[in-house]
Amino acid sequence: SDLCELTSNTAAFIGGGGFQEGGEVSFIECGIMANEAFNAGGGYYAESGVLNLSATRVCANTVGGSAASNNQIFGAVSSTGPYVCIDAACGDCDVDNDGLTYDEELSAGTNPFDSDSDDDGIDDAQELLDGTDPSDPGSLDSDGDGTENSADDFPFDADHTTPELDVLPGRSINAAIVAAGNGDVIQLAAGTYAEGMEIYIEAPPGESFTLRGVTSASGRPLSILDGRGESRVIDCYAWETAEITLENLDIRNGFDEIRGGGLFSEGGGLLKIGNCSFRNNQADQGAGALLSFGSNTEITNTTFWRNTSDEMGGGVFAAGPEYLRITGSRFGYNQASLGAGLYFTISGFDPSEEEVVILSSVFQGNEASQGAGLFFNSLPGYLPSCRLYDV
Repeated sequence: SDLCELTSNTAAFIGGGGFQEGGEVSFIECGIMANEAFNAGGGYYAESGVLNLSATRVCANTVGGSAASNNQIFGAVSSTGPYVCIDAACGDCDVDNDGLTYDEELSAGTNPFDSDSDDDGIDDAQELLDGTDPSDPGSLDSDGDGTENSADDFPFDADHTTPELDVLPGRSINAAIVAAGNGDVIQLAAGTYAEGMEIYIEAPPGESFTLRGVTSASGRPLSILDGRGESRVIDCYAWETAEITLENLDIRNGFDEIRGGGLFSEGGGLLKIGNCSFRNNQADQGAGALLSFGSNTEITNTTFWRNTSDEMGGGVFAAGPEYLRITGSRFGYNQASLGAGLYFTISGFDPSEEEVVILSSVFQGNEASQGAGLFFNSLPGYLPSCRLYDV
């Protein structure tokens, strides 16, 4: 349950749950809920000062009997850390981003503030789908190497023969990349990696490089790269004839003041993204999740979920590659002014050589002023077996 709670309080005027004038207040793993005020700030009223929220749900608070989302907090929230839910309905919050709502977590007996309650490398929601106990790591040996998951640093990778290229949570991915050579694979274990800065990947002409995570039994990425809303997650430079591959990665909470909150790609080579997830990434000008600038890009079985941009391409902004190919992917609930799911623009050199091919993909629930699902700017496009709905 919540580690701290402000609940069922009533204010005759403002600030049902609490009132702040000056100073700095931080709520971490808290619940501000079911409070009431008759004028403003049903949950909390921040008149001045600094208000910080992290892993906190603010919900079911009312102003004059109304529990609308804009009645939860009055005033500016100075910083919002990961996993904050501000909603009219408490039970609908997914504070730990594991795919289970707060009510579902309580029903399953899992920790609503921890996506992997038993620390076995498999998200709670995935364990419920797989029919295993999300509160018990058990004796699972996923990679068959004779070591149970609970004692295995790499529970989904039996063959990690190059120690400096095998990275555990808490260790530096950038340091492993520096040690890597042409054709090498950086193998990440399950868990969350918060590098504290951009992960920098560069492949010179003619060379290749792979950054690979691990998955659950059903294929869900379990290696999480978390920008914590502070920095872009990955900078990627595949120069001409080079190839960079990203596999089985959950890229989330990236931020950039200009473009490419989750991933920035440039260089004229080939970027291959397979079985990845981009969610809750943000950029002020364009490409909340992914900016592909002049890089040929192949995206397969990848999800772009709830990424935002103030201008173009909440999910993907592709500018000037010879081709962009998307297969079996989902673009859901992204936001931007133009092309919330995908925005593609020509380079301005030779549009006849540029093409977008989208196969068997879904665009759902995206929001934009123009082209909520897709926005194509003067180029050939080919979209067989695709679905666009609720856009």
